[in-house]
Amino acid sequence: MRDPLTGLANRRLLDELIDIGLTHAKRDDLTLAVAYIDLDGFKKVNDATHDAGDVVLCETARRLLSIVRSTDLVARLGGDEFVIVYEPNLTVRRACSYESTRCWPSRSPSAHRRGLLPGQRGYADTRTAGRDPAALLAAADAAMYDVKRTRTG
Repeated sequence: MRDPLTGLANRRLLDELIDIGLTHAKRDDLTLAVAYIDLDGFKKVNDATHDAGDVVLCETARRLLSIVRSTDLVARLGGDEFVIVYEPNLTVRRACSYESTRCWPSRSPSAHRRGLLPGQRGYADTRTAGRDPAALLAAADAAMYDVKRTRTG
């Protein structure tokens, strides 16, 4: 149920807890929001030395946990992909702004040396993606790739 490296929820636990979150959101007529995150430049760091890659992943996990509330869920899907499931009714804009400044404060080369790889984030919520767990995660993943295309395009 937990990722052995970071201690975060794994995909199996994410699937179970997102179902519970969706049930609560539907029952109370609330919005459930998710963020899909991957790290920029992680492959290069990890290919150079797996130990450095592990340090970056663990530090990313620590930072993500430090910026979410205890009622939010942070999961590692594998590689450099993470998901945050926000407690129902947290506005996506507030979450995005808070995360960006607290977890990835800099895109400078020195930030990479300190293990601060910037990440790309995509958001989706039940208002736009519906209440199907797979569709919700797919919408957040697609939004993340839209952000990547915009920034590199």
